[in-house]
Amino acid sequence: MVGLAAARGRVLREAVFADRDLPPFDRAGDRITARGAEVRAGTKLLEAGGRVSAAALGLLATVGKVEVAVGRRPRVAVFSTGDELRHPRTATPRPAQIRDANSHMIAARCRGLGLPTRRLGFAPDDPQKLAETIASGLQSDVLFISGGVSMGRYDYVEPVLEAAGVRLLVTAVAIRPGKPFVFGITGESRPILVFGLPGNPVSALTTFEVLARPALEKMEGIPDPRSPRPSVRLLAPVTQHGPRRAFLPARVGISENGELTAQPIRSQGSGDIAAVALANAFVIVPENAGTIPAGESVAAHPLPGFPDAGPGWHDPRR
Repeated sequence: MVGLAAARGRVLREAVFADRDLPPFDRAGDRITARGAEVRAGTKLLEAGGRVSAAALGLLATVGKVEVAVGRRPRVAVFSTGDELRHPRTATPRPAQIRDANSHMIAARCRGLGLPTRRLGFAPDDPQKLAETIASGLQSDVLFISGGVSMGRYDYVEPVLEAAGVRLLVTAVAIRPGKPFVFGITGESRPILVFGLPGNPVSALTTFEVLARPALEKMEGIPDPRSPRPSVRLLAPVTQHGPRRAFLPARVGISENGELTAQPIRSQGSGDIAAVALANAFVIVPENAGTIPAGESVAAHPLPGFPDAGPGWHDPRR
């Protein structure tokens, strides 16, 4: 049970019922709402499994429910791996060096979901130092690791996780981008979820949104955390050859007749974070679909900012 101040944004574990009719503000008469006209005693006010919005908080205050049962927010830890990583403040990375974007990006996304998040920075491609950082991350409920989960010579994350007692359940997924994805679990009395995200930033964000975010929401108490996937009409063709399902960045808006339309965003691949920063959705292209022409409809996976209020979005990079 938590008080009203702590309930905002959390997920209700129990339904809330009114214990009395809401009173009128004055005696019965013209322009006066009668007692019980809005809510009668015994009415279910809020369903379990929904987030406490600002309006819901006002409703709880109105009916005197100063404490409600809510789900616990999982505590998250995030870090990146790689000898090539440097702090974002690095003025001029040397050849073969890059600034660490992923730990900041994934931590920001978790904080945007209201989760208490620790960012552990980045660890080098060294099994001992990687093990130390993983041990720190396993003090949380959920650990996100970016990089080190592919088939490269210095990709040590999987064996180090197993040595730390993490049981790996998934070591690859058939989506593009994002094939090198790892999921594992450790602990019995208090299970800890571990997500190994790809090192390329677009792949990291895609696997987080498609695979990890529903798990976080399930931990909070959302009964069915799967994102709705509305149908959108393509304004330009999209292509997917091969046996993996593609999640491609797009900008979805509402046409004059109320239809959802999607403008695919030009992308150079899994490293093009500039493309995804412009997106408010992924358009989903099925396996072996070939080219789907403009005018056809596909499913979309919403991102923050979905949808635009109107059509007419243009890529500012063009």
